[in-house]
Amino acid sequence: MSNDPNKSNALRNTLLGFVTSVILILVGYWLNNCLSRDNLSIEYVRFVPETEGPLPSPEMRHKLHELSVNPHFQRLGTSDPFSPTCQLNPSNNGEEHPGFAKGVTKYLKGCVVTFQDSIRQDLDDLKKAKADLDRPADSTDVDAVVTTIQTRLLPGAMEQINREAGQKKALAAKQQVIRATESAVQGDQAAGEVLEYLKDYKTTRTGRLLIIATVMNSGDTDGLTMPSSGENRENLLIMNENSGRLPMTLLGARSDSLFLVRGLSAGSPQSDSAVSVARRSAVTITFALDPAVIPSSTWGTITDHIKQKSDLRGQIILKDMRNRDLTSKEFNVPTTSQDE
Repeated sequence: MSNDPNKSNALRNTLLGFVTSVILILVGYWLNNCLSRDNLSIEYVRFVPETEGPLPSPEMRHKLHELSVNPHFQRLGTSDPFSPTCQLNPSNNGEEHPGFAKGVTKYLKGCVVTFQDSIRQDLDDLKKAKADLDRPADSTDVDAVVTTIQTRLLPGAMEQINREAGQKKALAAKQQVIRATESAVQGDQAAGEVLEYLKDYKTTRTGRLLIIATVMNSGDTDGLTMPSSGENRENLLIMNENSGRLPMTLLGARSDSLFLVRGLSAGSPQSDSAVSVARRSAVTITFALDPAVIPSSTWGTITDHIKQKSDLRGQIILKDMRNRDLTSKEFNVPTTSQDE
C-alpha cells in the first residue's frame, strides 16, 4: 500500500509531462505559423491631386523642340538615368498634349537646370580648348587637347578630326570646337527661355486624386495586396469630409513622374493582378479615385473638396490575400499651395 502514492505521483507526473509536451508542441506550431506568415502594414500614404494647365504657345513649343533636339541635351540623356522621362517636346505621337501638369513642370525644371549646369561647364571646357588650339602648332598637343573635350564635341566630330594629321588636324579640331561651342550657346539660350516659361506656368486641380501607398511586409513570407473584386473586397479611401467610403482603383506598383500627375485621365491601365510584397521589404502601390465606380453626386462633392479644401485628410483600407483589412492612419491631402 505504501507504493500506491508513489505510483499515483508517477502517473500524474507522466500525464502532466504528456499534456505539457502537447501544449508546447501546439504553441510552437502556432508561433511558427504566425512568425512565418506575411505581416503587411501601410506605412505611408501620399495623396497627389491631379493638375493640368494650358497648351504651350507655338513659340514655346518651338523652344521645347529646339532644346530637346540639341545634341548636348541628347548627350546628357545617355548619362542621366532620369532623362528618358524628361520629355520636353509636348507632342506625343503627333497628338496635341493638353498642357503640362505642375508635377511635370517641376521635374522638367530640374532636368533643364541640370542640363544648363552641364552645358555651361561644356562651354568653359570648349573655351579653354579653343585657346590651346590657337597656340602655335609646334607647342600644342592636339591629341591631348581633343581627348579632354571629346565628350563635349558634336556627333561625328572625332571622325572628322582623326582623318587629318599635322596642322590640318589642328585646324579640323578647332573647327569642331567652334561648332560645338555654337551648339552649346544655342542650347544654353533655349534652356534659359524654357525655364522662364515654366516659372510662370499656371495649373489648376482637376479634382481627380492619385493615392500612393507604401506597404511594408515585416513577415517571413511574401504577401499580396489585392485589387477590388466585389463589395466585400474593395480598396477604400475615407476622407475626413462626409464623403463615405470611396472605392479606389488599383493601378499597380508604379511610380514615374508623368504617370503620377496624369492618372486615369491619361488612360492609365487598371491592374487586375494582385501586387506582391516580398518578405522583409516594402513596395509603393498607386491607386486612383475612378469616377466610373463612384456615384456622380458623391464624385462631384469629393472633387470640389479636392479642388478647394485646405484641411482635407484621408486614410485608406486595403485588402490582403486573406481578405483582411489593412488600415492606414490619416494623412493630409496637400493644399493647393503645396501642389508639385
